[in-house]
This record gives sequence, C-alpha cells and structure tokens, in this order.
Amino acid sequence: PPELSDLQLPQGDIEVTLLWETSADLQLLVRDPVGESVFDDVPLVNSGGILQEDGNVNCVPDESATPVSYIYWPTGRIRPGTYEIDVWYQNACVDLPPVVEFTLVVEVAGETIAVERQVPLVDQHYVTNFTIDPSGSAEMGQGGFLGGSETLPYQPEVTSALSLVSGQPVTGVITPANTFDVYSFDGITGESVTIRMAAS
Repeated sequence: PPELSDLQLPQGDIEVTLLWETSADLQLLVRDPVGESVFDDVPLVNSGGILQEDGNVNCVPDESATPVSYIYWPTGRIRPGTYEIDVWYQNACVDLPPVVEFTLVVEVAGETIAVERQVPLVDQHYVTNFTIDPSGSAEMGQGGFLGGSETLPYQPEVTSALSLVSGQPVTGVITPANTFDVYSFDGITGESVTIRMAAS
C-alpha cells in the first residue's frame, strides 16, 4: 500500500508488518528463537530485531490513515528457529463500535510467506509462528485467537495434560507440527506460583 511506500521502511531478512484502518491500539510482538520479544516496550533485542513503527501505541493515532507496526531483522541477522508473532487488540481507543480488521504480512529473505487478515475482539491475542530452517527456507505455522472466542484447539488436551510438580522440571518440544504443549498444576487460593520457561 502507498502508506508503506511513504514510510520508506528499512528492508531486512525478516519483515513482519501489521496494518489496520482505525484508531485502535494493536500491539505487534515478535519473539525470536531464544525467547527475546520485540514490541513497543522493548524495541531492540540482541538477535537484531528492531521495532521500526509502532502504529497507534497508547491510543496516539498514527499520522497516516492506515496505522502500521513494523518489526524487522536487518540483512545478515537471520537466525534459524521458530519465531512467534502475537497481535494484541490492546485498546479500542475511541473507535465505536470497537471492531477492527488487521492485515499481517510476513516476509523472510525477500519472500512473502504469509498475508493474513483477521478480525479480533478487544483484548484478544492472535498468535501464530513461522520457522526458518538452517538453509533459510521459512514456513508459517498454525495461528489462532487466545482470549474471548478462542480458536487455538488446546481444549481437547486439557484432560490429558501433564501435571507439573513443584521443583521438577519438564521438557517439551515446539515444532511446526506441535505448536503448543498443555500442562496442569494444583494450587491453593492465595498461593503464589512461579513458572519459568527457557529455550534450549
């Protein structure tokens, strides 16, 4: 779109672009293979990911008619592994009714691997991922909504979820064919629980 051309966005080996046409605040977050997240609170991570445009963050309207959020990894900073994308409909701001459609575009090494159009509810997250193999080829994974009308099919796995025991680590594997694992634990109302996850 002309809005992107006018911005003269820097190009990179990985480019994730989010566009919409309202004054709503949508947050774009991209998490790299080592677990570091690029978003409006952390605009730069060690792997090279940069938040270049942040759309209507904090309900401050973008100067263009079409808000743009843009996260990229500069040329030469491509890293194999799985990247997670989270689009959070953070705030409807002054839009009435609070309905918004967004377009998410993902490009890797100059090739467009996804153009997705979604209509989220306020406070809903659209979560998807893509994987880059050691040769540089990229493939999109399964996406869906969390919060409100959820579409990620985790519910059937709840009854068979592995039960966590305090102090005993467990290991899971996330792949394009297995985009999430489900765990459960027992707790007492008012009790504080800390759960840590680390990529290996």
